[in-house]
Amino acid sequence: MVEKSGELVTIQGAVQRKAEVADIVMTETWYRPNTRLSPHTHEHGCFGFILEGEYVEGFWPLEFVCHPRMVVFRPPLIEHRNAIGDQGARALFLEVSDRWLNHVREYSPILVRPSVLQSGHISALAAALCRQWTERPGGAQLAIEGLLYEVAAELCRQETELPERRPRWLDNVVELMRARFNEPLRLSDIAREVGFHPVHVARVFRRHCGMAISDFIRQLRVDYARERLRRTDMPLVDIGLSAGFPSQAHFSTTFKRETGLTPGQYRRANGANR
Repeated sequence: MVEKSGELVTIQGAVQRKAEVADIVMTETWYRPNTRLSPHTHEHGCFGFILEGEYVEGFWPLEFVCHPRMVVFRPPLIEHRNAIGDQGARALFLEVSDRWLNHVREYSPILVRPSVLQSGHISALAAALCRQWTERPGGAQLAIEGLLYEVAAELCRQETELPERRPRWLDNVVELMRARFNEPLRLSDIAREVGFHPVHVARVFRRHCGMAISDFIRQLRVDYARERLRRTDMPLVDIGLSAGFPSQAHFSTTFKRETGLTPGQYRRANGANR
């Protein structure tokens, strides 16, 4: 809870687990669907690893749409706001001390501003860190600390300037994909809706959202399938087709690549109609 303009703003989120080692505090938090967090600040810098769902991290005039396998860095004492997606969100936050942050800043000044990164290498690092957190809760602190230094090093390699202000038409692109993710949308169709060249649309989307349009659509389909697997007894083939996958084989392969489990394994682990 932080004070802003004479009011107390409650930071809504259910803490699932918390641990501390040296200069790092690790917290796993679940956010309810469609929750909006008012503008607020945090005392320490923080790395966010999205485990499930999505949320928007807003630093005026920037907004980052955060998805699994992305890493977001938030400097200390910077005002930001959050909007949680329709499926809710679960994230692992690693809050670092000023001493840790100052040590990293000796090598690069980039950790003085909000950053978001998604790449094959960063995804592998994030996956390894999250595995340590979920599978070895009693003795993973040292490994997590080492992996976090690797993540910081990868962020420090970014040499690009802050992206320009998020264009308004990009929100239309995002809403279009949310509404029609289960259709065989092509980039040319999306570009035609907003009146820009497909190459420009793809480039701007990646710059502001941290991923390709095809990756975003795939994530929407997987999130939809997760929800149906958890809450319904629909046959797997029907879930895959209704999510927009062209075949059961494609659905199973993509779902396992994204979650580490086949659809059947995911349903057994989470339970239908829970």
